[in-house]
Amino acid sequence: MTTHSKEMNMSTNIKTPTIEDLVQQLSDVRQALQDERTRLVERIATIDQALAVSPLVPRSVQKPKTPKPTTGIRQAIGAVLASSPNLTIRQIQEATPEHPPKSVEATVRAMASEGKLAKDESSPKKFSLPTKANGKS
Repeated sequence: MTTHSKEMNMSTNIKTPTIEDLVQQLSDVRQALQDERTRLVERIATIDQALAVSPLVPRSVQKPKTPKPTTGIRQAIGAVLASSPNLTIRQIQEATPEHPPKSVEATVRAMASEGKLAKDESSPKKFSLPTKANGKS
């Protein structure tokens, strides 16, 4: 046998894993991880019991609830502009922290297009409630 044929023969002896082998390895690793997780959860439960702590609660359940606004977004914007006319969108957002800033901006723009808010003539970036002299209420 020549050197070249020996190298060819050795390289063909190396077994490449089949799809089935790879899937089995993946399944084995996944099962080992699940078993380890189960052992850890049981250990945490034992520690919690020894410390008289409440059981482990998943993080998704632990999220604090965001308080619901007491007023609607349109009413809040109206109240802010009634007390301080000629405000920019940013100032209105800052005055209504219980509502998401993007929602406040979208609502201000919608109310302006509906004629429920007036733009300041000296600065079109400022909004106020329309005056009754303009024929709007």
